[in-house]
Amino acid sequence: MTATTPSTPRHRSPRRKPAAEWLPRQHGAWAMLFLPYLAGLILRVQQGEVPAYLWALLPTWIIGYFAFNALGLWLKSRRKPVYLRPLLTYAALTAVFGGLTLLLEPELLSWALAFAPLLGVGLWRAARGDDASLLARGSAVIAACLMCAASAVGSLPQWLALPLGARPTVATLALWGYFLGTLLYVKTMIRERGEARYLRLSLGFHALAFLLTLAAALAGQISPALPAFFALTTLRAGLMPQLERWRARRTTPKQVGLTEFALSFLLLVLLASA
Repeated sequence: MTATTPSTPRHRSPRRKPAAEWLPRQHGAWAMLFLPYLAGLILRVQQGEVPAYLWALLPTWIIGYFAFNALGLWLKSRRKPVYLRPLLTYAALTAVFGGLTLLLEPELLSWALAFAPLLGVGLWRAARGDDASLLARGSAVIAACLMCAASAVGSLPQWLALPLGARPTVATLALWGYFLGTLLYVKTMIRERGEARYLRLSLGFHALAFLLTLAAALAGQISPALPAFFALTTLRAGLMPQLERWRARRTTPKQVGLTEFALSFLLLVLLASA
């Protein structure tokens, strides 16, 4: 008989995460990508129409964001070749889906007047190595929320011609208020934790969003649910940093993200029922 040697246990190598140049690491951006589009889509469904271009617009938007992320990383890295392949891949796919979208709805091209300068600011700051600044992230937030109006209305001139109390305009403004406030709040909880200046800025912006929606609700322009929502986000912006001090324990990015996911879903429900 031949001696048998005990088999050595096989250790599975850890699963590799997709590289940052292929899959963006900004997890908070996912809500900004989907929520405005979904809000606009719901408004269209409630109007009794779902144009064909909306189904091509979503992959154009998502893949376009991947291309934007890869381009930003390429510029920030001083044009390292590692970012070139994902950039060219996503740019080509965006061109394909974008061409189909414009074929179905040529008037969408008018949105380039709004998106080009906003995204240009982000790329400019990325080239300067400052892609995490309020200016860069804020311009990206404003651009992302415009997707609500683009999907709900169609062309930029059509949206600008709507009255201020029209549902697509109210939804877009509410999304701006929420996501710009969240940008400031998340900075007070992670990157700028303990910075009194950022905390004051965050609380001031949230309070302003609450007061503006309250005034609009009292004037009968919007649902009272929206000022109630912004009162909740204002409370969260002031209470959560204070809770960290009381507990002497930091809130993890995952915990912050889960809270914002719940608030994002709540806002979508409110916009759909307003």
